[in-house]
Amino acid sequence: MQGATVGGRAGFGLGDWALVSLLALSFVPGVLALARVWSSVEYYSHGFLVPGVALLLALRERERLAKTPAARSGAGLALLLAALAAYGLGTAAGLLEVQGVAMGCAAAARRWKSALTACPR
Repeated sequence: MQGATVGGRAGFGLGDWALVSLLALSFVPGVLALARVWSSVEYYSHGFLVPGVALLLALRERERLAKTPAARSGAGLALLLAALAAYGLGTAAGLLEVQGVAMGCAAAARRWKSALTACPR
């Protein structure tokens, strides 16, 4: 299902929201496990700051990113599938570090094509 057009850009459709919701729900166990480590190991307590700082950086760049053309990307899909596979393997093996990296890669997959087209040459 294709998303609606918003200001000349493709917006999120129902299928897109369903996929994002499913991904978010699948990452809940990993996020909770990371939060347990962040709260119990003093050395990792800065982990609570990472999502907030990442959000602030994304918000700072939102205007520039909004100007890049929205398009589906095979590279983004490949990165998302690789991230999901790594997350599953990390979960099965009990490797929290792999789960955390996989979550970051899954988030990056959303903007893969736009990030490539926005890079200065």
